[in-house]
Amino acid sequence: MNESEKKEKLEKAIGMLVQLSHYVTIVKHVPGKIKLRISFSGLRTLLRSIKGFTRADADVGQESLPGLENIRIHPFSRSAVVTYDASLLPYDLWQGLFGPKESREPEAAIEERLRKLVSV
Repeated sequence: MNESEKKEKLEKAIGMLVQLSHYVTIVKHVPGKIKLRISFSGLRTLLRSIKGFTRADADVGQESLPGLENIRIHPFSRSAVVTYDASLLPYDLWQGLFGPKESREPEAAIEERLRKLVSV
């Protein structure tokens, strides 16, 4: 995979994270692991966006954002568990992205922080 493809995949991953922020809230969060509750409309959106994905596609998606280690989606409980490297993707980034709506950072600020963290 060449540099432009990597950059494109990274931008897509950042966009997807920011889009998901409209549909999820934090259930539990410790540095390195976050459990998210997905709204009904968010679950539909998420399942539509991953329809047709293979396991290889999911692996590429995780590899496109450095520090993202694993994503487990549990559709029946409307939850997702994300494990990540807290030294690359800090705790406060996740809080700003998925925390209480009144304390979330603006989308543009989150996108910029993610780009800086992964050196794009």
